[in-house]
Amino acid sequence: ATASLSAHEGALSLDDLQQLSDSNVDGLSKHVGPLSLNGVTSLSDNQIDRLSSHAGNLYLNGLTELTPTAAASLGNHKGVITLAGITSISAEAALNISSHDGDIFVGVTSISVAAAENLASHKHSLFLPEIEYLRAETAEALALHEGQLFLDGIKSLSESAAAGLGLRNGYLSLAGLDELTDEAMKHLSNHRGFLDLSDLNRSPLSLESAAALST
Repeated sequence: ATASLSAHEGALSLDDLQQLSDSNVDGLSKHVGPLSLNGVTSLSDNQIDRLSSHAGNLYLNGLTELTPTAAASLGNHKGVITLAGITSISAEAALNISSHDGDIFVGVTSISVAAAENLASHKHSLFLPEIEYLRAETAEALALHEGQLFLDGIKSLSESAAAGLGLRNGYLSLAGLDELTDEAMKHLSNHRGFLDLSDLNRSPLSLESAAALST
C-alpha cells in the first residue's frame, strides 16, 4: 500500500503507522513532498538511510533515538527534518546531522558543549525549543550558528549565558523568555541581528533594561 502511496503528489501524513517494513520504507522514499511519520517510534539505521533519499520535508517526531550513523544519513537529506522525540544527542550525531541541507527541529532538553559546537556548524534554521537552561559555554557555542536560531523554551538566562548569546550575529528567537535581570539584558543587547523577546515584551521592563535594548 505504501508503494502505491509514494505516487501521491503533495503532503502525505501517515501518523497512524507505528512501524515500517523495509519495503514500506523503500516505497515511501520515492514520495515527493512533505512526509509525516510521527507515529513511528523506531527505525533501523538502514531504514533511515533509505528514507533519507526522500525529497521533501520529513517529520519523524516519534523517534526517540538518533545514532551517529542515522544522523549521518539524515545529514544527506534535503528538506526540513523534525525530531521532536529526540531528547538527547551525542556530539558525533550532532556533527553528522549538521550537514543537513534544510531546517532542523530537535527536541533535546539539554545539550553538551561539544554537541552545541557541532550543531552550530549547521547552515540553516535550528530549532531547539525544549531546552530550558543554557550554561555559558553552551550559549557561546550556539552563538556561532549562522542560520536562524530558535531557543523558545528558555524562561530565564543567567548573566553569563546572556553574555554568550550576546556574541551572536544573526536571527535569535527567545520568545519564551519571561525573566531577565538588568545586567543580563546589557549582555544580551550586544547581540547583532533580529532578536525575538515576545514574552519578555509582555512584562514591564526597568528603565535600565529598556535603555540597554535601545542601544
